[in-house]
Amino acid sequence: MLVSDMPLQRRGIKSKELHEKIYEDFMETISIWDWRRSRPWIPTGTRWRESSPVNGKETGDRMERVMIEAGTHRLEAVLRTGSNKETAVLCHPHPLYGGTMDVPLLLVLERVYREAGLGTLRFNFRGVGRSGGTYDEGAGESEDVLAVCRYLVDRGWSPVHLAGYSFGAWVA
Repeated sequence: MLVSDMPLQRRGIKSKELHEKIYEDFMETISIWDWRRSRPWIPTGTRWRESSPVNGKETGDRMERVMIEAGTHRLEAVLRTGSNKETAVLCHPHPLYGGTMDVPLLLVLERVYREAGLGTLRFNFRGVGRSGGTYDEGAGESEDVLAVCRYLVDRGWSPVHLAGYSFGAWVA
């Protein structure tokens, strides 16, 4: 896993604390994940954390599903904005082995960055989900990351940090 520690360290979060938090949140997330349906399962009487405000405060953030132009194809993405223009791009595991932008660890990374005050953008590499194109052994996926970064910078979201899990870390 690759996590950009710099924006979090500036906010007083140490590397060890960050990795412990990611592990704890990941274990909590997978405990309520229904792997048979590949989506979150919400037990009766439980409120899913994604719908609750960050740190118990209203942040004014919003979630937006977008399609990003990346050369000859479009990439499916989820942009979560907050009060800060600093944004983290989250890259998923290997597309040929079931990696998508909705894997539990990326949802945890998204939560950690949001709690630190950053916006996030999760996206599907080419050929995954509603994204066009086909798998390109890492070369094309690197172009996808650059296209996503250009999309954010063109809209005033800067600086942009990269984080990924497994294949996503390698491409980032």
